[in-house]
Amino acid sequence: MDIGDRVRAGQEVAEIDTPELEQQVAQAKAAIQQAPSGTGIGAGQPTARQGRHRARAGHGPTHRNLLTKGAVSRQEDDTNQAQYQSKLANVQALEKAILVQRSNLAAAQANEARLEKMFSYRMVRAPSTA
Repeated sequence: MDIGDRVRAGQEVAEIDTPELEQQVAQAKAAIQQAPSGTGIGAGQPTARQGRHRARAGHGPTHRNLLTKGAVSRQEDDTNQAQYQSKLANVQALEKAILVQRSNLAAAQANEARLEKMFSYRMVRAPSTA
C-alpha cells in the first residue's frame, strides 16, 4: 500500500511489529498446554471417588465391626483406623490440589484470551472508505 492509495473501511493498512507480545502469547499457550499434565488426571489415574473408595477398603467403620466380634485385636484396629485417616487425608489433599490446578488453568486461559485480544490490535485498519 502506498500513500494516496484508495482503501475500504476495515481494510488492513499497516501492521505494528510486536515481538514481545508474540512471545507472551506463545508463553500463555505453553502454560495452557502444560497445565493439564500437572493435574495428575489422565488415563489410568484414579478419580477422587475411586481414591476415597480405596482409602475405605479394608479400613474404617466396616473394619471396626471385626473388633467388636473379636476377629482383630485392638492394636490392629487402631493401626487400620490410623491408615484409613491418613489415606482419607491424602485423598482430600489431592482433591484440593486438583482444584488449584483447575484454577491455574482457568487463569492461564484468561491470560491467553487477553493477550490474543491485544495481539489483534497490531493490525491498523482503515476507519472509512477513502
